[in-house]
Amino acid sequence: MINELRWRLHDLWPDREIAKRVLIRPAWQTKAANRLRRTETTVQGQIARDVIARVRELGRAITQLYEQLAELVT
Repeated sequence: MINELRWRLHDLWPDREIAKRVLIRPAWQTKAANRLRRTETTVQGQIARDVIARVRELGRAITQLYEQLAELVT
């Protein structure tokens, strides 16, 4: 999903270089989401916003699972 997001953002902003793996960081996801809010609403932009939301949701789920595993291990 991160790679899909990166390519969608590249299609929207071909003049901006988005480094590989940078969008795994919540801070970069926030930057991209904020920029998408300021740009014209297009289908491509809406899809990118939806992908960011899904990536964040999955990130939260992963964190919760890690916490549960840590409790089980201790």
